[in-house]
Amino acid sequence: MGRSILCRNSGIETDTMRENNLYKMDDRIRVLYVDDEPDLLDITKLYLERSGEFEVGISVSAEKALLDPGIASYDAIVSDYMMPGMDGIVFLRAVRERFGDIPFILFTGRGREDVVIRALNEGVDFYLQKGGDPKAQFAELVHKIRQGVRRRRAEASLKEREETYRMILENIQDVYYRCDPDGNLIMFSPSGYHLLGYDPTDSILGKNLAETLFANPDDRRQMIDAIEERGAVRDFEMNLLHRNGAIVTVSANSHTLYGNDGRVAGIEGIFRDITEQKRSEEELKRSENLYRTVFENTGTATILIGPDTTILRANAQWERLTGVPLSEQENTMSWTAFIHGDDVERMKGYHYTRRGDPAAAPNIYECRLIDAKKQVHFGFVHVDVIPGTGNSIASMVDVTELKQVQEELKASEAKVRAILDHLPDLIVVHRDGIILYVNPAMSDTMGWQTEEAVGQPILKFIAPEYHPKIPGAIRTRLEGGIEEPYFLELIARDGKPRIVSIRGTVISFDGSPAILNVLTDVTSVKHAEKALHESEERYRLLVENTNDIIYTTDLMGRITSISPQISRYGYSPDEIVSRNLSSFIVDEDLPVVLADLEKTVSAGQATRTVFRAMDKSGRIRWLEDNGVALKDKSGHVIGISGILRDITDRKETEDALRESEKKYRMLADNIQDVIWTADLDMRLTYISPSVTALRGITPEEATGESLRDALTEESFQVLMESRKEGLSAVQGEGPLPGSQVMDLEFRCRDGSTVWTETVVNPVFDRSGQLRGVMGVMRDITSRKQAEDALRKANRKLNLLTSITRHDISNQLLVINGFTGLLETEIDDPSQRDRLSRIGSASQRIAGMIQFTREYENIGAEAPAWHDLPAVLESSAEGILPEGVTFTRDLPAGTEVFADPMFPKVFSNLLDNAVRHGRHVTGVRISSRQSDGDLVILVEDNGCGIAAGEKERIFEKGVGKNTGLGLFLVREILSLTGISIRETGEEGAGARFEITVPAGEWRIAGQ
Repeated sequence: MGRSILCRNSGIETDTMRENNLYKMDDRIRVLYVDDEPDLLDITKLYLERSGEFEVGISVSAEKALLDPGIASYDAIVSDYMMPGMDGIVFLRAVRERFGDIPFILFTGRGREDVVIRALNEGVDFYLQKGGDPKAQFAELVHKIRQGVRRRRAEASLKEREETYRMILENIQDVYYRCDPDGNLIMFSPSGYHLLGYDPTDSILGKNLAETLFANPDDRRQMIDAIEERGAVRDFEMNLLHRNGAIVTVSANSHTLYGNDGRVAGIEGIFRDITEQKRSEEELKRSENLYRTVFENTGTATILIGPDTTILRANAQWERLTGVPLSEQENTMSWTAFIHGDDVERMKGYHYTRRGDPAAAPNIYECRLIDAKKQVHFGFVHVDVIPGTGNSIASMVDVTELKQVQEELKASEAKVRAILDHLPDLIVVHRDGIILYVNPAMSDTMGWQTEEAVGQPILKFIAPEYHPKIPGAIRTRLEGGIEEPYFLELIARDGKPRIVSIRGTVISFDGSPAILNVLTDVTSVKHAEKALHESEERYRLLVENTNDIIYTTDLMGRITSISPQISRYGYSPDEIVSRNLSSFIVDEDLPVVLADLEKTVSAGQATRTVFRAMDKSGRIRWLEDNGVALKDKSGHVIGISGILRDITDRKETEDALRESEKKYRMLADNIQDVIWTADLDMRLTYISPSVTALRGITPEEATGESLRDALTEESFQVLMESRKEGLSAVQGEGPLPGSQVMDLEFRCRDGSTVWTETVVNPVFDRSGQLRGVMGVMRDITSRKQAEDALRKANRKLNLLTSITRHDISNQLLVINGFTGLLETEIDDPSQRDRLSRIGSASQRIAGMIQFTREYENIGAEAPAWHDLPAVLESSAEGILPEGVTFTRDLPAGTEVFADPMFPKVFSNLLDNAVRHGRHVTGVRISSRQSDGDLVILVEDNGCGIAAGEKERIFEKGVGKNTGLGLFLVREILSLTGISIRETGEEGAGARFEITVPAGEWRIAGQ
């Protein structure tokens, strides 16, 4: 890279200095130049190396250049296009395949558009045409080489930066986003797709951020207001919307994004997921509130106990139970001060054991409490250690009154047990979750013997999914809170589940409180209820959602019920019920319907009947009825249940199809053109008898033949491209295809081929599904043979002129190059004048060569259909300068049958308006129809054309530039019978009228 020369005074390197000193003198740009003209190699090497900036290697062929082991070390490659053996584009392709993105400049005399397109498709960096002023020519070449090398190095640097940026973006934990000023997403990191539940293949780029991701779009407005006020926001909380509808809370750090022009280009920032953090905070707050509410308002005396037995906190119920004010208890007294002396040591043992191993001490037990008045209270205590602390919480239920009646209960226990032993329901008595008693029904219902159940935990016999509910149910039962029966699933000895209804109460058992539960086996009832509900739900969904009409009648044919779908025929169900089914049936069909109804009623036989009926408006409908006998529990037929299906469309379509097929068959069998149809596998399903005259085979032999076998390979590919377009359109990717005219080559029995002009149409079924194609074809073999002969002759002439023009262009470049060098070395004015004349003559020769380049392709290829609006759009691009309005007023889909160079007509006309109209500010292209012809009008508001010049402007050599533009326009159009004339007014603007004969233009789809 050239040394940067800094301004001595300012220390600033200017753009010009950077341009001229792009590379260091000791690291010159190494350029390989390949051309089959030795003189051009010498003159180009001389020009490039004069400045000392370049080191040029040369080669007379691409093959030799590729054999150079040092080719990969060149900074850039310059190559001619037309060379013996390997041309410049093949050379370019080889360089790209072997050496990657070395800057490649195609430096050639060939200026054809197809060469440029091929070069660009193969990845050429620049395309530079030989000819013209050699100084300007080589200055432009120097600039292109510098630009290509600079861009390659910049791209390498950019690629490295982008790869680093991509890795950061793809691996960032937080979510990076960027949106435009309207809030539309233009960047979104992969972590964002994961956070919000989107699949990376379902891109959300381009969607509005507020409407797509924000749970409340107003949140973004608030964030934007904050950014506009402060320039950025930090830790701005908002709610985003997960794809499944869930809320995702994020903390946003965002700021305004400015473009290179200093204007606001949008907003970018980072979203951090704080959903779990917010949820935890809310759960903690809710838990604390719940705990405080429960603690203060529960009806049970409750205290919070420290590790040393100190009462840390107590509720109002505890204060009432003990009779001591809370202010005297909390953080002062031990709970042991209120416990009966006989119970203190046992409970203190529980207290300290629980802190070492919570499972080693019972959670529920009995004790006696002494209040301030020395009265004894009997109670049940429930204690749990608070996780993560040494504290515990204890609640006590006062059962003093219950104790008073225990003695009375003991007396009746014997009688109760006698009753329980004979009850069919399962009776279970348990205390602290341990079974104390079961009645004999345990064996009958569950298969467990009494001795197997007593002493076991009740959870052993309960399905695991119900275990979490049991401790709460026991506590609630002890507190008298369960009154209504509830359901559980038990585990029988045989492993089968048993669903039971549970009713229970607290009793005294062996002198202490226990829970008695009465369990009634409702397994069969529950199963029956579930099956009935599922059956009713299925039937309801069927009746309400089917398209058919479901009805029932009695034995007399009176309708007893009918589904809501009857409303489609103008009736409500209430209008139909109680009427006789026969009142709706057309008289001619009534005997058949009655006969089938009789079969169903008398023999219970299912029937299928097709008949006509009238709707409320009087319209006749075709219906299909499937009827079955409706029976009571004893098996007697009590009516009919049926399903009616409307088949009107099907019947009408069948009738129309039969008539259509009859007409079509008559036409196809007698027409001289060959008609054929094929399925989606491109296999012939029908072909008319005229195929025998065309291909020498019978229709029977052709039917079933694959079009791949019937057509030549090239023609089959043309047909398949059409099929792909049709499939794409049917799948919603474009307008439905219409008729397509193709030239297809069919094989004959004798091995020869026949060219046909075939009109191909897609074939759809009633539902709009593509089912195949239909073709109508006629023999055009003679026409094709004449066209091919003419086209081959034109191509040979074009090849000859192309080679000649290439050689002349190379020699002109040599002449201009050495002339330019002589101009810098000769001071004699007369000699310099002669050199100038040589240069002018050379330029005129170059203009003549340019004319042959433009003219050689006219008529070389077969005419084709051109989309006129698309031609105008592409023709205007790059020709009309800013300030000139371009108006197109013609029907969409307008197509013209013309030479492939048809687009150059409008390029030349628009260029002519800009060059010669002087003050043109608007160009308008419109069309109208005249006696079947299409007249295309090209108008501008420039100076116009004088009356005496209106025909001369189309002559060769007339004009201010090359004098060939309008001459070529008329020549191109005349090839397909299209005419052009100028009809504008001088001073008011030019107007060209292009008349396209009928048959040479069309509107696509019509």
